[in-house]
Order: sequence, then C-alpha cells, then structure tokens
Amino acid sequence: MCVLLRTPRKRLGVLHLDRGPMQKPFTKEDLHLADALSASVSAGIESAELLRKQRELFFATITMLAQAVEVRDTDTHHHTERVTKYSMLLAEQLDLTQEDLELLRIGTPLHDIGKIFIDNSVLLKPGRLTPRNSRS
Repeated sequence: MCVLLRTPRKRLGVLHLDRGPMQKPFTKEDLHLADALSASVSAGIESAELLRKQRELFFATITMLAQAVEVRDTDTHHHTERVTKYSMLLAEQLDLTQEDLELLRIGTPLHDIGKIFIDNSVLLKPGRLTPRNSRS
C-alpha cells in the first residue's frame, strides 16, 4: 500500500507499507490509518524543514551584523570568519557537544558587535587611544 506524504503546500513523497505473503491483505481501515499516519509524518517533515530554514536565516542575520562591523574597519577584513573557524577547531578538539558547537557557531560572530556603536574617530584612530603609562 502506498499513501502520499503531502501538505497543503506541496507533495513530499510516498509512504510505502508492505505485508508478507502470509499476512492478511490491507483493509480500507488500514488505508485510512495509513493516510492519517502520512499526514502526521508530513507535518513533522514540514516542521523540521521550516525550523532548519529559520535557523539558517538567524545565522545569516548574525553574520550580516558581524560583516557590518567589518565594513567600517578594513584592517579587520574577514576577522570574524577567522575567529569563528579557530573557535570551532578548538571546540572540536575539546570534544564539546553538538549543542555547544552550535551555540559557539552562533555566538562567535557576535564577539565584536559592540563596535557598531563606537564612533569612527575612535574605532579607526591610528595608534594608541591613550598614551602609555610609564613606570618609574
């Protein structure tokens, strides 16, 4: 027996159910049950797909915010990308959980986000911001 995996928006595939030669044939009630099962499975598939897309958009938004910081300071070109890559390499060596790796991947691009609010005269000033204190 085959039932369509579908949502109101699209067709997702086919659910194939089989019985061995020694088993009774499927009944009309089995077909109704399989159709209800396919509707539930389809909703789960679609929900998982929407959640994945939402996470991708969230990460893209964070990345764009980090890039907005880098646009102001050309000396740090690709800095956020490098920090993220190095952080992920270190985290993998520390055997962090998948959940912690995901949090790190999301959080790392935000490490310099405060630079958005710093005036260019301070952010782009060549040299030190204050004179070095000399010790006697």
